[in-house]
Amino acid sequence: MPNLKASVSELYLSLLVFIPAIIIGIPFPLLLAEMNEHKIKNGMAVLLSISGIAVFIGSILTISIAILAGYNFVLYLSIACYIITVYITSITAQIKTVKILLR
Repeated sequence: MPNLKASVSELYLSLLVFIPAIIIGIPFPLLLAEMNEHKIKNGMAVLLSISGIAVFIGSILTISIAILAGYNFVLYLSIACYIITVYITSITAQIKTVKILLR
């Protein structure tokens, strides 16, 4: 255990990245399941293409903003985007729960 301090900080960093990734990753499989439930034709292809386009545009925007405003601004902006996405996802889940209960 020569470098335990670095290992602990790497563990904290991995948890810091892992937890939001799980939260952000939940809506995509739910959308896939909903597309399958409603038997929407080409639903998976549409969702995967939207995801691919969003990743492409997001990476270009991230690099551009990092060059123009700095990495700290990109970090704070990404945290704000995570919080907004979690909020919107929770509202959507609440609306779906109410619709299911009213059936």
